Amino acid sequence: MLVQAVERFRIAGLNLNLHEIFVWYFEQKGVENAERFLGGVNDAILSFPQLQSPQTEITDINKIYLSQDKLDVMTLEENVAWLDAGTKDSLIESTIAIRDLEKAHDRKYGSPDIEAYKNRWISKDQLLTRASELHPSDYAKDLLKFAKAANTKNAKR
Repeated sequence: MLVQAVERFRIAGLNLNLHEIFVWYFEQKGVENAERFLGGVNDAILSFPQLQSPQTEITDINKIYLSQDKLDVMTLEENVAWLDAGTKDSLIESTIAIRDLEKAHDRKYGSPDIEAYKNRWISKDQLLTRASELHPSDYAKDLLKFAKAANTKNAKR
């Protein structure tokens, strides 16, 4: 999902560097002090040669932070689900779970364009332009549906 977010932000012409996108992503996941968390990752990788491998996972870095008492752990709320996507099989399973959730609730989850609009990083016109650029994809239809629902909410206020 993060790689898709990076690509969508790039295509949308948002001038965010990779670090800013990671900070946004972790903040969306409820990570407090995402800036501080990411700032220490480079130090951890340089300090521990075993982390310089391409197989390094975020869990390895978290273990180091935990051993140094620099990691805050929190319990996820009941309405939050953690989907592991670290392997091909778990990525497929996560994808299917999200698809089923979206169908059941008739809404889009994890859309960088919708999140950008909600956070006021892009205007409604930019959201609609994005939808027209992606027409006739299902994703474009989701953006238009969201924009229409946002209109209805604003009209009722």
